[in-house]
Amino acid sequence: MNDAERGRCVETENIETGLLFCPLDAVARDPLIGAIGTYRREMATYNRLATMGEGDDLQTLADRTYRKPLRVIACWNRAATSTEGAIAALRLADQATHDGDAEIAGPMLRAALSYFEKTL
Repeated sequence: MNDAERGRCVETENIETGLLFCPLDAVARDPLIGAIGTYRREMATYNRLATMGEGDDLQTLADRTYRKPLRVIACWNRAATSTEGAIAALRLADQATHDGDAEIAGPMLRAALSYFEKTL
């Protein structure tokens, strides 16, 4: 870990751009950032292990990696508590829309909208 990365946590992994980081204090201020980061990390783990053919069958692997964080995101019913959290929710909603995953898109759009309605 270099000095620029110290005090930051991995938010997501992207094959084209590498690891993306978010400030740790943002996670403390907005639990939505932590939930999204956990979902993205577990999804990346699933994708990596599934393509390597390691471990269990895909259903079991999904249960052991991203399914629990997915349920947290899909059941999210609170507003984001920071601008960073609202933007992270919008990014995830955008990705989910492209992937046809309304289960994630709706709650994330509502979390961001609720934040902006309160703060603007």
